[in-house]
Amino acid sequence: MGFHGNASGLNVTTDVSSGNYGSGNAIPVINIDSSGRLNSINTASVTYSTLNANANVGSVGSYAFMQQASGNTQYDPGDTLAGSSLRYSDATGRMHNDTPSGNWRCMGYDSGAALTNSGTVGGSAAGSGSLQGGNIQGDTSANISGNPTADLALSGGNVQGNANVNVSGNIQGSKSFSLNAANPSSSFGASVNTGNTTKPADDTFSGSASVSLNNASVAGNVATDDLSITGTTGTIATDDLSVAGNVAVNVNLGSITVNTTVAYSSTLWLRYS
Repeated sequence: MGFHGNASGLNVTTDVSSGNYGSGNAIPVINIDSSGRLNSINTASVTYSTLNANANVGSVGSYAFMQQASGNTQYDPGDTLAGSSLRYSDATGRMHNDTPSGNWRCMGYDSGAALTNSGTVGGSAAGSGSLQGGNIQGDTSANISGNPTADLALSGGNVQGNANVNVSGNIQGSKSFSLNAANPSSSFGASVNTGNTTKPADDTFSGSASVSLNNASVAGNVATDDLSITGTTGTIATDDLSVAGNVAVNVNLGSITVNTTVAYSSTLWLRYS
């Protein structure tokens, strides 16, 4: 028996019961017979673990642990973000270079801020060692005071300038001297003039004279024993002076606060398109 048209007048075309087929945990299974007619409709339960196990990395429906490629924006559960702004990562926030495609939904929480631990350190240390060599940088100046413990030897030199001397004494016997000399002279006793000289009797004399000592050579000892010395040495040339010996070092370390980044924010994302 054949039917023509849209069969709007027919009451029964199959044994399928009325109702909704399919749910979040089941999918409809439709059976068509060999003549192309609807034969039956049933449902089959869905096992999501099986579906996800067959998903490819980065495909729609797959999950990935990722973090923001840059920036520090907060993402709450359900927020979405393009894959180009995400990077695969581990739980400590170490980032992989691969960039996922598509669009992703945050299935966890991304604070956008790195996790930082703070700590305080301090202490002191002391040590000593041998200074094998080095150079002093720069000159220095110093003050000096003390007493020499011995005389100093004057090995050579010249006197600068002349010296004035006073003389006095007795003329013994018959002595003569030039009248041209102003000093020394005698003003006492009898005298006899004979030509250009005066022959005094035994008498006393006194006077002064200039003795030429300029550039005269000198040598001997200079009395410096227990001589007090004070003053400033001035600048002592110590620049680039080689040094060596032992050195002691004491180090006091104050309180130092150290902030250490221990993890970056990463969370679970689902690709939905």
